[in-house]
Amino acid sequence: MLPISALYWYLFEWYNLVIQNWVYINTPPEKWIEITMKLVSFATVIPALYETADLLDTLSRERKELRTRPLIPTDWHTPSFILGLLLSLLPLFYPRTFFWSVWLGLFFLIDPVNDRLGRPSILRDWQEGDLQRTTVFLIAGYICGFFWEFWNYWAYAKWIYTVPILDMPHIFEMPILGFLGFGPFGLETFAFWTLVWGRRREG
Repeated sequence: MLPISALYWYLFEWYNLVIQNWVYINTPPEKWIEITMKLVSFATVIPALYETADLLDTLSRERKELRTRPLIPTDWHTPSFILGLLLSLLPLFYPRTFFWSVWLGLFFLIDPVNDRLGRPSILRDWQEGDLQRTTVFLIAGYICGFFWEFWNYWAYAKWIYTVPILDMPHIFEMPILGFLGFGPFGLETFAFWTLVWGRRREG
């Protein structure tokens, strides 16, 4: 999981070359040290989200699973894939307008593929009215995001944001609207790791 996690985050670093939403400051002058530090940090992204989600899932199932009526129709695969493809490509062509869609595109692109392959799928959960997995990964995204921003704020070598949005209150270094992206990032991470891991759906 660790090397895959590092490669996964480097995908967003590649996006950032275009959207330019954050920069690193006070990094070591030796490039190899900087790269090593980043690899170690990036390798913790997926494990942190999954450990947090597993804990939340365990705690919430002791109470009651979250269920509702079906939220989407049965023929959602193609529309979701097309939406995901658009959201993934638009930031590359219109970065100042669609920088935010980086944190949604992969989810809608990958999740229907997971379902077609017989793997766990959040969108299938929505079709079946099951919000348990959605809730735990959304909350896990916000919990991890809070601590990532907290630790970054006090660090010497850190990232700062250059998001093209109006001045607003911040959560540590992050503009408060930008912080909303951590929840969808949790869903994206679930979809990505499910595709890579290859575990088939139960039942």
